[in-house]
Amino acid sequence: MSTSEMVERVAEAIAQANREPFYLSPELYRQMARAAIEAMREPTEAMTRAGVDFALGVSLSGEYRWPDYIGDMHRRQIDAALAPDTPPRPNSDGVGDTANREEQSI
Repeated sequence: MSTSEMVERVAEAIAQANREPFYLSPELYRQMARAAIEAMREPTEAMTRAGVDFALGVSLSGEYRWPDYIGDMHRRQIDAALAPDTPPRPNSDGVGDTANREEQSI
């Protein structure tokens, strides 16, 4: 299986945060990276709100195109996910921060 660029990027960041050279345990860091990315599959309420707020404030033009828009929205959502004042919301089993879609109001 080939490793995606994002998996590699996250794996190397995890190794760096662990203050350990990536080459010592590359497969372990890749597994951790996949788990971290998978955990972000469902956006939090804060991420969804950040995306909606961004989308409502953008006007696509000749110079600002879809790839720029998607990249900027993604960065806003990740920033919202990393914001220190956003408490996690437990899901149905009491773990994580995935909110029930019926409960969300945007």
